[in-house]
Amino acid sequence: MRQEELSKSLMQASEFGDVTAVKECLAKGAKVTPIFKYTLFKLESTEILQLLLEGGFNIYADVNEIVSYWMGGWEESRATNFTLLDFFCSYYLEQADALQRFSTLILNKSLLFRLGLDENSINIMKFAVLIGAPKSAVLFSALNRYYTNNSMYKKVDYTIIDYLLSLDIKLSKDNIAGAICLGYVEVIETLQDMDDLEYGYEMAYMYSKEEMCDYFVERGVSKEAQNLAKMKISAIRGDVKTLRKSVNDGAELARLDEASLIEIIKQNRVEVLEYLYASGFVFPQSLQEHFDAFMHEYEAYDALSYLVSLGFNLTTLKSLPRGYKKHSPAFADMFARGYCDVFDYTLYLAQELYPSAEQSQKELLLQRVAELSTLPYVRKKSEERAHE
Repeated sequence: MRQEELSKSLMQASEFGDVTAVKECLAKGAKVTPIFKYTLFKLESTEILQLLLEGGFNIYADVNEIVSYWMGGWEESRATNFTLLDFFCSYYLEQADALQRFSTLILNKSLLFRLGLDENSINIMKFAVLIGAPKSAVLFSALNRYYTNNSMYKKVDYTIIDYLLSLDIKLSKDNIAGAICLGYVEVIETLQDMDDLEYGYEMAYMYSKEEMCDYFVERGVSKEAQNLAKMKISAIRGDVKTLRKSVNDGAELARLDEASLIEIIKQNRVEVLEYLYASGFVFPQSLQEHFDAFMHEYEAYDALSYLVSLGFNLTTLKSLPRGYKKHSPAFADMFARGYCDVFDYTLYLAQELYPSAEQSQKELLLQRVAELSTLPYVRKKSEERAHE
């Protein structure tokens, strides 16, 4: 029998599910050509799939298309497709070279893991991880499914969680915060680096989880790190009393990072900013880069005005919202006149605008100059100018 006829017979036998005929065709030397990709879409037998794979079918050529088809397909063929997919993943699970090639050929690894999770297939989930599904993301997906116990899905076998926890997973700060917020103790117990443990304590303190705070202290988080965490979180919360206590207990204000400052400003914590300034804290000029978000996204008008009163530049913004103009008319006027520095603006009002203003405007200008002159930054600049 010619090769063309053998291949045709093999294709027909595969599609009809005739295992014996498939074996006979392969024994006679039938070649599994690339056209068998479409035959795989019609298969219903894992035994025939194995025979074709072992008979020389080049699965690598179209594996992404084939796997994508098995992951979806028509409703009536979905159960069969899943069986084939589960077998495929099991078949290659221990083949390191194949897994390496699949890692670049199969694209939607996260969706593949999710399908395995939906059907509680350990083999599909392991396969997805081994070809590159993001470990931390799929771990949290598995934990969420396990603990929420949604009746819409099959019960998740904890074996996959044990497997994922045994891997070398680098957890991000968001992962650590999420684990603490959701109470995923098994994730927290994998933390080893002191930086991660200290951040874990900070998040546990933020979420008011006292038992977890105690756990991190037992793991070696120092008193210094505890005070630093309390300083950051109390500042973000606007709890000046606890902030002051943490500083008195040894926390250094200089270690208050920019991320914490951004949160303080976003939440309009003016009383915290005032405490920091009075304590000698120097606000970094890099905060200027976030002014647009502070103004337009978070509407942190009080905090922004306070920063401007300390010498920050409002003119880096393209425009001011109507709400801010109503909230801070003096700084809105300073912006409109193009002044970057509140001290220079105050001098302009007093020395240039006031003398030439109409009598009806002078009282308003005097009042504004008086108010601006009380600002610590303006007073400081005035004293410096006086000693020049």
